[in-house]
Amino acid sequence: MSDPAWRGTGLAAVLLLAGCAAGPDYVAPGLPTTARFTLADPSVIRSGTTLAPQDVRRGAVLPDRWWESFGNRDLDEVVDRALAASPTLEAARATLAQARHELATTRGALTPRASLSAA
Repeated sequence: MSDPAWRGTGLAAVLLLAGCAAGPDYVAPGLPTTARFTLADPSVIRSGTTLAPQDVRRGAVLPDRWWESFGNRDLDEVVDRALAASPTLEAARATLAQARHELATTRGALTPRASLSAA
């Protein structure tokens, strides 16, 4: 084997062994303290105690572009492209119907054909 191949194999082995070292300290996150959501629940419900707390606020108003709160530019771009391509529910349904018709047409071209003629 050439020298670069041995280096690659050695690097892969080191990385695999390093991955094993991260496992023993793992602690499973705790379960949420609230067993169910009912009208008697408080307006703010906190998640488990081992991770960063997450709040569920009853009656909270989400912004129209709620996905931007994740701070992920890739997600923002994908959603913007999706909204531009199908700005309304009717347009999305029409696009879906068109795709289904094109799929049916493509499948139809793959089916066997027979013809009969007489002279």
